[in-house]
Amino acid sequence: MQMDEKYRKAGEIISKAGGTPLPVNDTLIKLLKFFIMEDEVDFIAAFDEKKSQTLEQLKLSSGLTEEDIDKKIKALAGRGVIFNQP
Repeated sequence: MQMDEKYRKAGEIISKAGGTPLPVNDTLIKLLKFFIMEDEVDFIAAFDEKKSQTLEQLKLSSGLTEEDIDKKIKALAGRGVIFNQP
């Protein structure tokens, strides 16, 4: 999958997780590229099936270690991309 396609998919996942869905358009993709680093896009994809997950669920859905998940969550939460994760 091309990087632009990954950002579009991330936009869809984030849009579905919020209250009012946003249209996934070129403007949103540009914003996502500013706030989400390329190495974080696949982590966002781990939320496709379930928007809120425990650490154990995230380990399974992302394939990452607890340490890597913690780093990504802190970085993304610091930029306001994700929040309210247990």
